Amino acid sequence: MLAQEITHYIKKPQEGDNVVIKLDMAKAYDRVSWAFTCIAMRTMGFGEVFIDLVWRIMSNNWYSVIVNGSRHGFFHSTRGLKQGDPLSPVLFILGAEVLSRMLNLLHQDQNYKGFHMQIGGPQINHLCFADDVIIFTAATRSSLQLIMKTLSTYEAVSDQSINKENSHFMVPTNTPMETIDMSIPIHTMASISPPKTTLNYIKRVTTDFFWGWDKEKKKYHWASWETLSYPYEEGGIGVRKLEDICKALQIKQWWNFRTKNSLWSQFLRAKYCQRSNPIAKKWDTGQSLVWKYMMKNKTIIEPHITWRVHFGNRLFWWDDWLGEGQFA
Repeated sequence: MLAQEITHYIKKPQEGDNVVIKLDMAKAYDRVSWAFTCIAMRTMGFGEVFIDLVWRIMSNNWYSVIVNGSRHGFFHSTRGLKQGDPLSPVLFILGAEVLSRMLNLLHQDQNYKGFHMQIGGPQINHLCFADDVIIFTAATRSSLQLIMKTLSTYEAVSDQSINKENSHFMVPTNTPMETIDMSIPIHTMASISPPKTTLNYIKRVTTDFFWGWDKEKKKYHWASWETLSYPYEEGGIGVRKLEDICKALQIKQWWNFRTKNSLWSQFLRAKYCQRSNPIAKKWDTGQSLVWKYMMKNKTIIEPHITWRVHFGNRLFWWDDWLGEGQFA
């Protein structure tokens, strides 16, 4: 959701020429360098005994090739992590942390211009989730050259390889294409809120599963959809309505925004609230759909939120302290 909110700036050319780059790592687990992983662990302060144990686990990889149903010999691997090993995701993230720190160091370069964001909020130039990396930067030649240099350095030291054919970028509609020197297709970020057509399609597939055709015979319509949605205790089978699930997830977004100091909540506060209380804000034309849904669901959940009284010096007038509404 944070990635979608940041890319909302792309639709506002007056905010500056920004670019979003989504990287695809080619065979990320299979290309992990053992030596690079150990060097990264040593740099982060891990003990030599622990590093030696990890090395023995990583390097104990032997493979056999099956040809025409028969296994032929064994050969030793020189890199890569075992699929299914609970330690592998942690070791992979250690390597990705190196890339993350390299990208963060770009802010110290005078020739680097970051993604235009709200002043006072967190300055984010990338997001990582497993082997997916999204980079946010300004669409200037110097900034893009620094990013490409950083990625090339990371590829050289880690043995990772970026699949440029499956990577994507997103730029404002008024950005000259000659500014971006990358031969990769434009990618449109997907919305987190599924449209009604998608929900209706999923419901139709589910309905066919219960009451559709079994070969050439129509299934027995033994209960209504409303009955199936009831809990087990009330005679249903606990099939939840998709609309209710989407509404619950959207309401939970507002709850997390109000109660947690996460990175995306800090970003939204700086972008839309500034110094105002979120309760006092309304959705305006041109703001993102995420914020629109949050403002809409705010009226549903706020009457059910009460605050534990402590000092009361920050949120006194706008929050519901006694369960009887706001003072303001």
